[in-house]
Amino acid sequence: MSTDGVRLTPEWALWGKDPQERDFRLLRCSDVRLGRHDFSEIISRYSPGTHTDLPQVAISWTRLGDEIYLGFAIQEWSSEGDRLGRDIAVTRYFGVPYFQLGRPISYVDLYEALATYDAAAGEPISVPGLDPHRIAARVGSDALGAAALLLTRSPVQIEGAEGVPMLDRLRFLDTVAALLPYPMRTRFSAVTWVSSTSEHNFRLAFSSHVREGAFPVTWSGPPSVPPAEQVAQTYLDVLARQNDLSHVIGELARLDKPMGFGHLHIRAALRRLQDIADSPPQRPAPVVGADTDPAEVLRTYADARRNGRREAAEYCVDQLEHLRTQSITAEQRGRYRQIVKEQRLLEESPVLAPPRQLQLYQALLQMAYASTLSEAHLDQIEEDAGMVHGLLLRALENYPCADPVVDLLIAVRCGEDGRRRILGRLDSGALVAAAAREPLRVGLFDLVFRELARRLTEEEDAVGPLWRHAYLAHPLRGRFPNDDLTQFTWLRGLLEAAYGPQLGVKEFEEVVDGSRALQPTPALFAAALSLHGPSPDAGAALFDAYFGRMLRSSTLGPQVTEDIEAILQGTVPDPPPPSGPPQESGSVVERFIRKIRPRRGGRGRHASPSPSGTSAPPSWGEGSRPDERPGQSRPRQNREPHYDPQGPWITFLTVVVLLLVLTLLVLTLQWLRLNSPPP
Repeated sequence: MSTDGVRLTPEWALWGKDPQERDFRLLRCSDVRLGRHDFSEIISRYSPGTHTDLPQVAISWTRLGDEIYLGFAIQEWSSEGDRLGRDIAVTRYFGVPYFQLGRPISYVDLYEALATYDAAAGEPISVPGLDPHRIAARVGSDALGAAALLLTRSPVQIEGAEGVPMLDRLRFLDTVAALLPYPMRTRFSAVTWVSSTSEHNFRLAFSSHVREGAFPVTWSGPPSVPPAEQVAQTYLDVLARQNDLSHVIGELARLDKPMGFGHLHIRAALRRLQDIADSPPQRPAPVVGADTDPAEVLRTYADARRNGRREAAEYCVDQLEHLRTQSITAEQRGRYRQIVKEQRLLEESPVLAPPRQLQLYQALLQMAYASTLSEAHLDQIEEDAGMVHGLLLRALENYPCADPVVDLLIAVRCGEDGRRRILGRLDSGALVAAAAREPLRVGLFDLVFRELARRLTEEEDAVGPLWRHAYLAHPLRGRFPNDDLTQFTWLRGLLEAAYGPQLGVKEFEEVVDGSRALQPTPALFAAALSLHGPSPDAGAALFDAYFGRMLRSSTLGPQVTEDIEAILQGTVPDPPPPSGPPQESGSVVERFIRKIRPRRGGRGRHASPSPSGTSAPPSWGEGSRPDERPGQSRPRQNREPHYDPQGPWITFLTVVVLLLVLTLLVLTLQWLRLNSPPP
């Protein structure tokens, strides 16, 4: 866009007070279309209060008939003091007719033209046309966020910039306005500082405290748009994806009919930005031949950055964009990485706009490190960069990683929005597996644990992966060793998010399930029981869910499992009837043991009647039950289970004894042979 001067003759007014007066008033003004009443109303409506550090600048607008004025007020100290000797702040206000602009201008250039302007002389001023490249060079993430938040129709206030010079704050306001369609300036208002107690009407303002109902933006901080604000979030995403913001700003700066901040105009602004993004400018391809040495291009870029030559630096970035697609050997990568490290190419570049820096970092990551990053590559990048700054983090955030753990290690270093974007593309299974990975990484684990609790609250499907990893109880024990109470607190909160404030029987059994490879920890048992609450069946449910499911998931076989469950329940099942003639099973030794080993109560399997002909007395534990009447018969029970857990041990001991006897016999015969007298 042309930067030729735009000649303007603004209408003006001076607001202040005479030294002997108490109240402020309109002192002088021009007499063209805007009158004294108009000026007084505009200045009063957009009054920021009086700052102790002047000058300050307020941007506003007003309408008179069919004409719309872009208002520009400079508040500064006068050369006189009041009757108490205090300095008097005066406001010089200028109104520029919008329809008389031949081409767009920037607020910064307008301030520089008006700072020393003698309005009373009535001479026109010359303001340079808007330079998209110069504005794009100072776009930061905070400016992107502020521009998007303005589309929420709520006030936006920048905090954390108390020590920032006024001119830098004005440049920020100018940058934010340039990221919106230029016709929206006909309803745009902003100020470099406003009192936190002032009931002001500015859409965008610097302030020490954010008032109620306004969206905050942190100076030099990452953008943050509420998820419910879909138009603003989409606008931010489209802006952030642009590689050439100078093209976007130039296209948005086209003069057109006035636009406001109503719903229809906000959606029109988004459509306009999307149309611009869909038709990027066509740049001539850089010269990249077969003999182009990437190492030499890297050194050329370093020289251009050091000397402040933006065009040369951008040309090198375009060359690197082509060279990154070539096949690169490990030896070449090592050489490129050495240049990146020595020339500190991963630091922020003062000559490249943020989108172009992102292009540069993407190329450097691929050429000097890897096409997919591992944890070792991330350590190398941190070492070479010295400090992983915001734009480099943004490049890492969008770069392919070999493992979700690497994505999460990058997320830990990102701001809130970067973390949200990275977490949003990882499923719950990957998050749980990364958190359970050894060695434990505290920052990564805490980030994943909080995210899983959030997803469970929003009814996302994260219970399955958590169940398989015992709800991360084991890495949590490593996170808080010897502190079961803290583990209990974290796990209880996670279970509440997953199942609600109380566990039903099914949910309780699911949590303490013993069939998993990872068993519940004491803290998980306690958290589940505390949410299950007092119940006469709690102990039985815990026993069955843990031990019962453990048995049923084992490889013992159905018959052994049924016998063990019968023992746990206090009953002994009858053996299945034989399908053929009775046969003794097992080895010779086992059959021998079964015949000679006494049964409980001193009786064998086939007990004979007592000598007196009466029934044998009951074994231990076979006495009459209290609820049985004398003479009442009860079903006969077989008190020997089909599977006797003591059998293998007795068999083993018997075999050992027989082997010892056989060994002694052999040794005795050998001794007799050696020591017997010769015949």
